[in-house]
Amino acid sequence: MTKHINLPDEHGQVYCCLRNRVVRYEQDHCRRFCSGCRMFGGAADGGVVCIWEENRPGCPEEIRVTDPVEAWMGNQKKRVQTLITQWEAMGRGPVYEPCGDSEGAAV
Repeated sequence: MTKHINLPDEHGQVYCCLRNRVVRYEQDHCRRFCSGCRMFGGAADGGVVCIWEENRPGCPEEIRVTDPVEAWMGNQKKRVQTLITQWEAMGRGPVYEPCGDSEGAAV
């Protein structure tokens, strides 16, 4: 499990894995979402600690997240790669196969 220390940016926003979006970290958000979230690990330096299993290779045990938009974008890429890996593991073949001949013309 990886400990994500989500620190607020200059607008008071953090990445929320539960909602898969960038949110303002404030009491209302914490009351409505963090309090019931299985990934919630407590408060940290004005932000929030979230703990979840990282699928990215070589990921450290603790990550300080200071750019919530970058964190959100990184998790979108991870999600797509995970789906591709699962699809190929089911024996369905590659997700993308180029069509056409070597000059790119359709066959």
